Amino acid sequence: MKKFLGIIVCFSLAGLCMAQNGLKNGCVDLDRIMFESQAIRNVVSGIQDDIKKEEESVTEKLTRYKVLSETFEKQKTILTEDQIETRQKELKELKTSIKGDQDKINRMISKSEKEIVEPTIKLVDKAIKTFAEQNGYDMILRGDTVLYVSKKQDITDKIILKIDEDYNELPANHKNPANSGISGKNLSQ
Repeated sequence: MKKFLGIIVCFSLAGLCMAQNGLKNGCVDLDRIMFESQAIRNVVSGIQDDIKKEEESVTEKLTRYKVLSETFEKQKTILTEDQIETRQKELKELKTSIKGDQDKINRMISKSEKEIVEPTIKLVDKAIKTFAEQNGYDMILRGDTVLYVSKKQDITDKIILKIDEDYNELPANHKNPANSGISGKNLSQ
């Protein structure tokens, strides 16, 4: 409880100091930026589509594996040894293929974090810094660390607009790294 009161006192004093010194500050909601920016949605949707296609393929293979496995178990007593070996080999290959596809999905997710998520965060950070410098802000706080912010201090909509404008100025082949084969690192340039 003492820590909480201490934090409130610190924020109150910081606010008082800013008001007295005429500092210009703002607040942004990063979650809103990530969900509402058309530029970010465009970049992320490409990789999500690729992952979804792979997941659908795995689901189809799992269904096929289940059907083949159940059929094999039912017919096992009437099959010849060669047929049993062939079916077991087929099931083993299908299981290996499923595992390979699941590994591929995991690699795609890891790659997307490196090539899309990190550059997207850099893009957001750059847009906030540029906006702050161009508009004379002394401090911009994250909305999730502030207990209250007035609407006039919330600059989230302006940052979303800035990100989307910056994104629209990129060459077309840099806009969707997931589909173009270009690294998401281009977003932070």
